[in-house]
Amino acid sequence: MSEMIYGRQPTLELLRAGRRQVSSVMLAEVKKSPETDEIIELARKAGVPVSTVERRALEKMTDGGHHQGVAVEVSGYPSISEGELVSLAESKAKEGVFLVLDHIEDPQNTGALIRSAECLGVDAVIIPSDRAVGVTPAVVRASAGATEHMKIAIVVNLVRTMNKLKDSGVWFYGMEAGGESRPLWDMEF
Repeated sequence: MSEMIYGRQPTLELLRAGRRQVSSVMLAEVKKSPETDEIIELARKAGVPVSTVERRALEKMTDGGHHQGVAVEVSGYPSISEGELVSLAESKAKEGVFLVLDHIEDPQNTGALIRSAECLGVDAVIIPSDRAVGVTPAVVRASAGATEHMKIAIVVNLVRTMNKLKDSGVWFYGMEAGGESRPLWDMEF
């Protein structure tokens, strides 16, 4: 299954990470920039064809997404399995940090959380397969390509996965806004 990832930064990060199979890179006639030069260079080094397409064609391929004149056709997202997640937790002993996203359905929120997690050194993100947005092109775009560097597990049963992580020594802290909530910076972990 292939999908279209679009935007300069998401495309750059996808090519830099090298985790997905890339079929083609498409550029609309855009001004030369350091980003587009690097996209072309990385694609050519990887043996990926680069083509110039009309802006309207690119808009159609990206369903009207804000593509910035760049799109790339790639394989689906390479999520990690629950077993790989547990192995990662065991290898990190009690030092691992995992972000569990439950019922986050907005791609912008999911992308922003993944981007923040990647910047803050989170080891993996866990997303339930139902009632949550997966790693879609819109999430990749909102994350500015951080998804391409982050280990993300998409799990069927979030509670079961959390119990397995707990058995591996992982502690859990929940966050929720409300009248009884305490600020995060007041917590002693």
